[in-house]
Amino acid sequence: MRDFFKLNSYLAGLHFQNAVYLVINKSANTIDDYIAAYKKKKYYWFNHVKNKLCFFIQEKDTPELYKLK
Repeated sequence: MRDFFKLNSYLAGLHFQNAVYLVINKSANTIDDYIAAYKKKKYYWFNHVKNKLCFFIQEKDTPELYKLK
């Protein structure tokens, strides 16, 4: 959650155009759960993050690109 907070801050406060989050040994469903918990705790959420933040997930052998829903 701390890294996700930082990426939100960089996108909003420092006006980064895009951010990439590299995730190893976690599934897309786990990422969705983490983000839901993040939002539920009312941590900082930049409204436009969906369009600017990408995840590269390597759960098994083949990495995948994942976008926020």
